[in-house]
Amino acid sequence: MKKMVTSFVKRILQSLAFFLPIGVTIWVMVWLFGYLREVLKAVDILSLWLKPSKPETELLLSLGSFVLLVFMVLVVGMIAQGFFGRWLHKTLDKVMDLFPGVNVFYRAIKQLLSFLFRERDEMQKGTGEVVLVRAFHDQAYSLGFVMGRSRSLDPSGKVWLKVFVPGVPNISSGFLILVEEKDVTKLSTTVDQASAFLVSLGIIKDIRRKL
Repeated sequence: MKKMVTSFVKRILQSLAFFLPIGVTIWVMVWLFGYLREVLKAVDILSLWLKPSKPETELLLSLGSFVLLVFMVLVVGMIAQGFFGRWLHKTLDKVMDLFPGVNVFYRAIKQLLSFLFRERDEMQKGTGEVVLVRAFHDQAYSLGFVMGRSRSLDPSGKVWLKVFVPGVPNISSGFLILVEEKDVTKLSTTVDQASAFLVSLGIIKDIRRKL
């Protein structure tokens, strides 16, 4: 019974992890589209140049709203990458931290979205290999992502793996270690599966057996 409940909770969390960011994005886009359409309709901007029929008006309003929405998304994206965007982002984090309960939900959603839209891409820039490396002592292991191989670091020509060991649950931070290939355990797990395991603090258990 306990195993069944655990499996059910796991499936629910996996579904939320997949659908929540998509659903929130779609909801925001639809709301903005409707809002812009109502603004254009209230301003009656079309009557400044022409007097279209009602069907034409509806079509032009929808088209104009779509163009404005795309423009707004691009502008906000550019601002977010600049100094003001980074400052606003830090300020919002501080404000959210003032509200117990809300800050937990906010951080969780932020980490999930960050993983889906940015951090996962960073991990994919490596070789795509997921490994286990020893951490702290011989009987403890951490997940790592192989970012590449190097021979130039050792005069003898020995191959070293450049392994990024991510933090939890913020996998964008961590540390890089150099380790011999014989000292790692390779996993038949994808970067996505390993990242989901880390971000969910082990709730989503998709770590596969070693090769």
